[in-house]
Amino acid sequence: MRLAFFAACALTALAVTRSAAASGIALETSVDARDVWLRAMPPITLHAPVDTPLRTLPPGDLPSTGSQQFLAFTWDTGVTVNDRWQVPLFGFQMGGAVGTSSEGVASLDGTLVHLRPWSSDILSFLLPGIGARAKERRWMFSAQVRPVVTLVWMNDLAAVGASSADVGPGQEAFALGLGARAELEVCRRIDPVQRACLLVSPALYEFSAMNGGSIGLRWEVGP
Repeated sequence: MRLAFFAACALTALAVTRSAAASGIALETSVDARDVWLRAMPPITLHAPVDTPLRTLPPGDLPSTGSQQFLAFTWDTGVTVNDRWQVPLFGFQMGGAVGTSSEGVASLDGTLVHLRPWSSDILSFLLPGIGARAKERRWMFSAQVRPVVTLVWMNDLAAVGASSADVGPGQEAFALGLGARAELEVCRRIDPVQRACLLVSPALYEFSAMNGGSIGLRWEVGP
């Protein structure tokens, strides 16, 4: 479903982009699949009380569970100016945890909470930034910097007597942060308006400084 949605977004923009001139201001759009790595997961905050059969858990912070990988899909838009400057506009990225992760155990107001990082999801909103690009025959090289708002959540379990209670997304347990990412890419042009790219995106600041990054493959539509 996610792949189909992102592909539909890019195909919709294709008809508009084909009529854009090679100079001046032109629209571009892209979809990509990438491996996202967080060096350290952010502390997850329970923002509202959670009622359990025995007691009510108060709001509080759950500690980081360490590093985590995600498989994520991204849709993005932007404009180019004079075939050199880039202004990335808006996009979003969504992914789920992959790979192996160990369960963590923490205490919230005296109640044991089992942290399950393998259930984590990540959602990022990509905000307007600035960049530049250069072309050499069928090749293109670009670099961008932009702010990003990132939301991370996971499903946790609170031990309540002999049973357990969910402490997860439906219980307002998440981490939200404003950060900044850089993005470097090398592209090979397929035809006048389409290109395939390899991208590397360091997380300059995402919950903490230099907290990981991503690498992936991108399909771009634009001049």
